[in-house]
Amino acid sequence: MADADALEAKVERILARAYRGIHHVEGWRRRRPFGDGVSVIVPDGIATYDLDHLTQLVVGAHVECVRLEVMAGGPRRLKLAFHERTRREGGHVWERHPTMVQVLAETGPR
Repeated sequence: MADADALEAKVERILARAYRGIHHVEGWRRRRPFGDGVSVIVPDGIATYDLDHLTQLVVGAHVECVRLEVMAGGPRRLKLAFHERTRREGGHVWERHPTMVQVLAETGPR
Protein backbone atom coordinates (compact mmCIF):
# COMPACT_ATOMS: atom_id res chain seq x y z
CA MET A 1 0.00 0.00 0.00
CA ALA A 2 1.60 3.27 -1.13
CA ASP A 3 -0.31 5.42 1.38
CA ALA A 4 0.75 3.21 4.31
CA ASP A 5 4.36 3.41 3.12
CA ALA A 6 4.15 7.21 2.83
CA LEU A 7 2.71 7.46 6.35
CA GLU A 8 5.40 5.16 7.74
CA ALA A 9 8.09 7.33 6.12
CA LYS A 10 6.58 10.44 7.74
CA VAL A 11 6.32 8.72 11.13
CA GLU A 12 9.92 7.54 10.86
CA ARG A 13 11.03 11.14 10.25
CA ILE A 14 8.96 12.40 13.20
CA LEU A 15 10.36 9.77 15.57
CA ALA A 16 13.93 10.19 14.32
CA ARG A 17 13.64 13.93 14.99
CA ALA A 18 12.19 13.44 18.48
CA TYR A 19 14.54 10.68 19.62
CA ARG A 20 17.70 11.81 17.78
CA GLY A 21 17.66 8.88 15.37
CA ILE A 22 15.20 6.07 14.63
CA HIS A 23 17.68 3.57 16.13
CA HIS A 24 16.80 5.05 19.56
CA VAL A 25 13.11 4.11 19.17
CA GLU A 26 12.97 0.57 20.48
CA GLY A 27 9.33 0.11 19.39
CA TRP A 28 9.88 1.12 15.75
CA ARG A 29 10.51 -2.44 14.56
CA ARG A 30 7.32 -3.55 16.34
CA ARG A 31 5.06 -0.80 14.93
CA ARG A 32 1.48 -1.85 14.25
CA PRO A 33 -1.41 -0.69 12.08
CA PHE A 34 -3.85 1.44 14.09
CA GLY A 35 -7.06 1.96 12.15
CA ASP A 36 -5.90 3.76 9.01
CA GLY A 37 -2.73 4.86 10.82
CA VAL A 38 0.21 3.34 12.63
CA SER A 39 1.13 3.03 16.31
CA VAL A 40 4.47 2.72 18.07
CA ILE A 41 5.18 1.90 21.72
CA VAL A 42 7.83 4.09 23.40
CA PRO A 43 9.08 4.45 26.97
CA ASP A 44 7.14 6.88 29.14
CA GLY A 45 8.68 10.10 30.40
CA ILE A 46 8.35 12.53 27.50
CA ALA A 47 8.79 16.23 28.25
CA THR A 48 8.78 19.65 26.61
CA TYR A 49 12.23 21.06 27.33
CA ASP A 50 15.07 18.98 28.73
CA LEU A 51 14.75 15.62 27.02
CA ASP A 52 12.28 17.40 24.74
CA HIS A 53 10.73 14.35 23.07
CA LEU A 54 7.22 15.74 23.47
CA THR A 55 8.06 19.09 21.87
CA GLN A 56 9.88 17.42 18.99
CA LEU A 57 6.99 14.99 18.42
CA VAL A 58 4.51 17.87 18.24
CA VAL A 59 6.70 19.96 15.94
CA GLY A 60 7.40 16.95 13.72
CA ALA A 61 3.69 16.10 13.48
CA HIS A 62 2.91 19.64 12.33
CA VAL A 63 5.77 19.64 9.81
CA GLU A 64 4.69 16.27 8.36
CA CYS A 65 0.91 16.99 8.43
CA VAL A 66 0.25 13.98 10.68
CA ARG A 67 -2.11 13.77 13.66
CA LEU A 68 -0.39 12.40 16.76
CA GLU A 69 -2.26 10.88 19.69
CA VAL A 70 -0.52 9.87 22.93
CA MET A 71 -2.16 7.14 25.02
CA ALA A 72 -1.33 4.48 27.58
CA GLY A 73 0.76 1.69 26.12
CA GLY A 74 1.35 -0.54 29.14
CA PRO A 75 3.44 -0.27 32.28
CA ARG A 76 5.96 2.57 31.84
CA ARG A 77 5.09 2.75 28.13
CA LEU A 78 3.22 5.15 25.88
CA LYS A 79 1.48 4.33 22.63
CA LEU A 80 1.93 6.95 19.94
CA ALA A 81 -0.71 6.73 17.21
CA PHE A 82 -0.18 8.59 13.94
CA HIS A 83 -2.78 9.37 11.25
CA GLU A 84 -2.00 11.19 8.03
CA ARG A 85 -3.97 14.32 7.14
CA THR A 86 -4.58 15.52 3.60
CA ARG A 87 -5.14 19.29 4.05
CA ARG A 88 -3.61 22.22 5.86
CA GLU A 89 -6.90 24.12 6.05
CA GLY A 90 -10.51 23.81 4.98
CA GLY A 91 -12.47 20.59 4.78
CA HIS A 92 -13.42 18.51 7.80
CA VAL A 93 -11.45 18.51 11.05
CA TRP A 94 -10.46 14.87 10.50
CA GLU A 95 -8.89 15.79 7.13
CA ARG A 96 -6.72 18.73 8.15
CA HIS A 97 -3.68 19.49 10.24
CA PRO A 98 -2.33 23.04 10.58
CA THR A 99 1.27 24.15 10.23
CA MET A 100 3.13 25.37 13.31
CA VAL A 101 2.79 28.95 12.02
CA GLN A 102 -1.00 28.53 11.86
CA VAL A 103 -1.10 27.06 15.37
CA LEU A 104 1.04 29.85 16.83
CA ALA A 105 -1.09 32.49 15.11
CA GLU A 106 -4.22 30.96 16.68
CA THR A 107 -2.85 30.21 20.14
CA GLY A 108 0.21 32.50 20.43
CA PRO A 109 1.45 34.00 23.70
CA ARG A 110 -1.18 35.18 26.11
